[in-house]
Amino acid sequence: MQVTRYSTPVFAAQASFEERAKLTNGQSVTRPYTNIMYEQDYTRGSDMTMQTLSETNETLTVQTSKATPFAIDDLDVVQSNFKLMSEYSDRAMRALNKAIDADYLGEVVNATSTVDAADLGGTAGAGIVVDTSNVLSIYSAALRKLQLQDVDVTGMADPRPQAGNLKPGGTSGFANCSPYFYEQLSKSLAGRETVDGDMVGKNGYKGHYFGFDNFITTNGTWTGVLSIATTPTDGDTVTINGVVFTFKTTLGSTAGNVAIAGSADAARLNLSELINAPSTTDAGQVALTTANVNLIKRMVATDAAAANTLTLVAKGYGYVVVSETLTDATDAWTSKISSQMFGQKGAVDMVLQAKPQVKVDSIPLQLGSYVKPYVLYGKKTFLEGAKGMVQVKVDSSSWT
Repeated sequence: MQVTRYSTPVFAAQASFEERAKLTNGQSVTRPYTNIMYEQDYTRGSDMTMQTLSETNETLTVQTSKATPFAIDDLDVVQSNFKLMSEYSDRAMRALNKAIDADYLGEVVNATSTVDAADLGGTAGAGIVVDTSNVLSIYSAALRKLQLQDVDVTGMADPRPQAGNLKPGGTSGFANCSPYFYEQLSKSLAGRETVDGDMVGKNGYKGHYFGFDNFITTNGTWTGVLSIATTPTDGDTVTINGVVFTFKTTLGSTAGNVAIAGSADAARLNLSELINAPSTTDAGQVALTTANVNLIKRMVATDAAAANTLTLVAKGYGYVVVSETLTDATDAWTSKISSQMFGQKGAVDMVLQAKPQVKVDSIPLQLGSYVKPYVLYGKKTFLEGAKGMVQVKVDSSSWT
């Protein structure tokens, strides 16, 4: 069979799995944090003021279960030139690992610190247009943001495979880079040699710079903002990852149609609802085809009526190609940001209560088997972890 390509998961080399040992029973782990303590002056002969101590609990809940089931007929196995069970099981497991990785990388939005265009002399909140002249400055800015949180990643990179499970408090950082971002880094470093040891090739590892181990991934999180302040015209379209959504005065029955419903607010809301429930047909939308539903999997749209915008967050894509044919020229995609996740290894806690595995059952009254790869896991960015993470906002407008 031809190769089906998936991005190498990075979560195994970066997340902390320490809570797994504590979760012998039940579905959640609770970790408290305390208020900050401050020193005070002491005067001999005078009473000191006792500080009030308090604890606040944060909880990691194991509640995400995913499966990629399929059926194999025994006669197909006999007549195939390939090991069908092995081939499809491998692909199914890779799909599960991609889903876990997408969830892990999606935790970047919980980072305490952000690096954006303002850190390089641009506009606050805008994405950085990365090139060889500024890519190294992003690393120093990310390091500064972590240092301001008293997080240290500048120690020597640890080549041990298990070093990826360090809790915050370790000395090794990570930078999850899209291929476009890493291309500019590679050009900027221009052949400088690095000592990478045994880490090369593991979990997408591609080298070390400025205290950060670089990992290449296409499973990152992307955010786009679409402005629709004017009522769309019949036939206007919005395209997301190749899926065409068409605004219609009369809804009709064509997959992907969105009811204009007389106003920009109604049309924009209907579009967001179709993105969030793409298999549903109702008065405001016509369900997408199964193939197109898969093309917008792990995407969530949020309508903001006051701002006349729709914000799209896509996990597991790295970046998304979007376009529109809206009649009003002022209505357009105004922001396209790919979030690069920088931080200290162990910033995100994960529990794989049921690691990716396969269950096989016979199909009743048939010559064949049901193959059911599945996983059960939970993730959490605790307060300590949020401080050890930086969201680097990169403008993806020119990426194709």
